[in-house]
Amino acid sequence: MKKLILTIAVAVFATISTKAQFGVMGGAVGTQVVVAKVKLVSGDAAAIKGKSIKVVMNYDGMIVSKYKMAFGKKISEAEFIKNKSEDLNKKEAGKGDAWAKKWEEDKASRYAQSFITKYNEDGKKKLNTSASTTEGELTLEIKTTYMEPGYFIGIDKAPAILNMTLTFKNAAGAPVLVLSMEKVAGQAFGFGDVDTGARIAEGYEKCAKEAIKIIEKKAK
Repeated sequence: MKKLILTIAVAVFATISTKAQFGVMGGAVGTQVVVAKVKLVSGDAAAIKGKSIKVVMNYDGMIVSKYKMAFGKKISEAEFIKNKSEDLNKKEAGKGDAWAKKWEEDKASRYAQSFITKYNEDGKKKLNTSASTTEGELTLEIKTTYMEPGYFIGIDKAPAILNMTLTFKNAAGAPVLVLSMEKVAGQAFGFGDVDTGARIAEGYEKCAKEAIKIIEKKAK
């Protein structure tokens, strides 16, 4: 019996880990692989080669999906924060306030750093480009228009999903390259998905990976 239980536990862990790598959503509607849609909207990809980039995050007007993926009502971020923090405070005094504070802290630094780390990892060797939040020859505005936080409930989980526009601007503020991304999935490995911020951070890491990939392809 102990051997059977161990075998089942290993199988469950392996399934969860596999989902984390490919951006898979589960639940009542079944399993569906989430594939990112990346498009060069305008500009010259070659303009990014050899350039240092200053990253600026923009969440203005962002829409958030409430609760589970594919079932969530799409509401404003402000309403999402209000509802979520009130629900958590009802369960435990101060829990919702702590959650709201962490939500803002993650937006302020964690997601940008996740993007930058991956951008530098791939960009330096492929395009001789690097990024930071302090200075750069070009400015990259990452405007997130839609976010699904995803969820983790034991053996079932769904990735965070992001839609965004990446606009690279020169010193005068004129766009030199615009990319659009939809359905960028983010999941941490294994049981790391318990943390909402970890899922979303992985989404921004994936965004950086996709950005370098399409820039390298179009710059040739």
